[in-house]
This record gives sequence, C-alpha cells and structure tokens, in this order.
Amino acid sequence: MTDDLTGKQRRHLRALGYALKPTVSVGKAGVTAAVVRSVDDGYKTTELIKARLERSWEVDRKEGA
Repeated sequence: MTDDLTGKQRRHLRALGYALKPTVSVGKAGVTAAVVRSVDDGYKTTELIKARLERSWEVDRKEGA
C-alpha cells in the first residue's frame, strides 16, 4: 500500500519535474504494455519520471493520471 502525498510534497515533485524531459509518451493507443515497460525502465534509473500525454489521447488528463 502506498502513502498519499501531501500537497506540499506534490508541489515539490512537480517543481523538480519541470527540468526533466519526458521519459514516457502516452498516445492514442493509451497505456500499452510498451508504456508500462518504459515506466518500469525509467524507475530503474531514476526516482522521478515525466510522462507526456499526447493530444491524440482522448482521455481526460486528470482521469488518465
């Protein structure tokens, strides 16, 4: 079970994320096995990854997160 982040922690991580280049890109196909693999690979090398939701993805950004 994961702990929920406080608002202050989320703001801090979001601020750190501005300097990152997107590691994962989610397109029209949504979250596929390849996307999951990319996320797993990203977490093996760093603690924080940045994902890009392409405009072709038709799911609401907050719902998809």
